[in-house]
Amino acid sequence: MYDLILRNFAMHILLHEDEQRQVLAGLQHREVKKNEVLLQADEVCRNVYFVNQGCLRLFHTDREAQEHNILFCPEGWWAGASHHVNKMHHSIKGSPK
Repeated sequence: MYDLILRNFAMHILLHEDEQRQVLAGLQHREVKKNEVLLQADEVCRNVYFVNQGCLRLFHTDREAQEHNILFCPEGWWAGASHHVNKMHHSIKGSPK
């Protein structure tokens, strides 16, 4: 279940087995259904998400209730508390395979 995230870490840093166990112990696995909203526009993003399967969509809803895509996060990407999220009020929706 955590192979993809460990490979992602390995692109940037070498983690020994005991360090991998420590990192994995701090993670929470969450499955998201298609079109499930992870973060409402009025909420502060307090999590960082790693896309293990499927895709997350970051979007902004304007005053006319039109959605504007900001970012798509496919498998192996990170989403969450970043400059994209902090600059505007966005929503994040899941779109699994």
